[in-house]
Amino acid sequence: ISALVQAIQQANSIDPTLVAAELKAGGFKTIFGTISFDENNQFRDPYLLVQYNNQGDTPVVWPHNGLDMVYPMPTWESQDCRFGGNCSDIGECQSDGTCSCPGSYEPSGYKCIIVPDEDHQISPQVKAICMALFAINWLVSIGSIAWTVRFIRKPVVRASQPVFLITIAFGTMISSSTIPFIVIDDTNDEDRLAYLGKYTPANTACRLMLVTYTAGFVLTFAPLFAKLWR
Repeated sequence: ISALVQAIQQANSIDPTLVAAELKAGGFKTIFGTISFDENNQFRDPYLLVQYNNQGDTPVVWPHNGLDMVYPMPTWESQDCRFGGNCSDIGECQSDGTCSCPGSYEPSGYKCIIVPDEDHQISPQVKAICMALFAINWLVSIGSIAWTVRFIRKPVVRASQPVFLITIAFGTMISSSTIPFIVIDDTNDEDRLAYLGKYTPANTACRLMLVTYTAGFVLTFAPLFAKLWR
């Protein structure tokens, strides 16, 4: 099409005879390079076939110049893997974009890494102590709430404002609920996902710790600050 347009422009006419004469006369610069036609009106120069390689270049693979054509083309996921990390140059990118890693290496995104043997688990004894303290905290808080409700009409309790007392006790229950989440570790992580940040129980526990402690802190100290302000 590019050659035809140039031939029409050079002939300054759309007359088929004049345009054909221009096509036979000379070469035309196109995206394939300079092309021309022989006496039989056939394309004189060979077609060029280019293909993207792993480096993002587009070398000519036909006519053959020492480079082999890649067929079938890798999937887009596989190409993302090659450009993203290429499996640390020791593994192989799969069609789904994951890495196939050798030996003791394990895939992590587009890289192959060695997951070290870690022993960061909390001992059962420490877990038991933590859960015992959690239970004591809840029992004391529930007892405090029950005592406040039981004696809510007493002058001392009324002067202390029962709503504030109950809110403070409830806040300590919520904040101490952080303890069960703290003792969740990667003990049952048989696939060693924690090192890669993909162990769901531990990830969920970390998020809930922030929620429970923050909510409990607010419920505990907001009434105290309010009373001090008054």
